[in-house]
Amino acid sequence: MSRPDTLAPGADGSLERERWESEREFREREVAVKEQEQAAARAGSWWKSPVIVAILAAAVAALGNAWVAYTNSASQTKLEAQKAEEERILEVIKTGNPDKAAQNLRFLVDVGLIRDASVREKLNRFLHTRKPGTGPALAAATGAARLVSLSGSVLKPYRDATGSLTIGAGHSLTADERRTGTLIIGDQRVDYRSGITKVQAAQLLEQDLVPARQEVVRLVKVKLTPNQLDALTSFVWNVGPLALQDSDLLNKLNAGRYDEVPKELMKWDQVGGEPSPGLVAARKREVELWNR
Repeated sequence: MSRPDTLAPGADGSLERERWESEREFREREVAVKEQEQAAARAGSWWKSPVIVAILAAAVAALGNAWVAYTNSASQTKLEAQKAEEERILEVIKTGNPDKAAQNLRFLVDVGLIRDASVREKLNRFLHTRKPGTGPALAAATGAARLVSLSGSVLKPYRDATGSLTIGAGHSLTADERRTGTLIIGDQRVDYRSGITKVQAAQLLEQDLVPARQEVVRLVKVKLTPNQLDALTSFVWNVGPLALQDSDLLNKLNAGRYDEVPKELMKWDQVGGEPSPGLVAARKREVELWNR
């Protein structure tokens, strides 16, 4: 029989194997832990990479710019809609008659042409409480203004054929207006550098026609119909009062030779000795108005 403290055959081999397997498991766990640490380190370095940071920053900036552009576009669209409604309201009250103006405003509201809820509410309140004969009404456009406006209005400053800085239907900006960037329309000072509205252009034209009309009244000594006055007002506004003052047109008209005025008007259609399509068209419109 073997002694109690003597190992059985092969026992020492089994112990070695168990120790080897234990060490192997330990090494495997150690390797796994290191791999996890390295993976975490790589992930952290990826986020810290200057290239990745730049890409992410650019993406965030792009999203921010897109949002700003969207909100700006929405605000601009809303602003344009408000301006269009304001111009529409001003246009329909240019009747010279407050009752007719109120009737036109009621039409705008009833057919849904005023979409701004706040403006619609104010108009409804005004129309409900308005007394006959009261309310806003702008002067109706003169025939001369309608005639000139047929050539169109440019709502931002531009250079005309002579190189003068101009805006609207042909308002030549004065030295003071060019210096300040503003002009007076009615009783309001308007910054024209970013443009004016169609209503402002029409008001500016009516304003500019006043001295031309006064000059016609001063120079012409015979009676004129409203259409004839408007035709000559357009002519003087276009070519200047001195042209009428020293013209055969004025001499023949003051002599009562009304029928010769159209022919005399058509002589003023040249720039630099050559016919100008724009002036030819303007003179034809004035002749048509004169003959009505």
